[in-house]
Amino acid sequence: MTDFTIDPGRGPHAAADLSDEALEYLYKILTWELAIRTSRDTFVARLVELLEAREGIDETIDELRRERELMRFASEVLADIERLPVTTPEPTAETYGLYL
Repeated sequence: MTDFTIDPGRGPHAAADLSDEALEYLYKILTWELAIRTSRDTFVARLVELLEAREGIDETIDELRRERELMRFASEVLADIERLPVTTPEPTAETYGLYL
């Protein structure tokens, strides 16, 4: 696990393309670095902030989950379309513009 991309320009979907494994790896890196760089009290305060931030945002989270599902669905549909065989038109006899 050495390479992953987070696009801040995508707002709440910045890390949507990360696999669960990559996200867990990133979480472990983040918590480890916070533990190293901060005091125990500050580290615990950050964890408490995280727990408090989760309170009362269930509707927002549900909406973002729906948006993600729609994004994944659209991506799968486009991938399916790209896999469709391409047909080329058969050469036809020349016409002279006389249609009855």
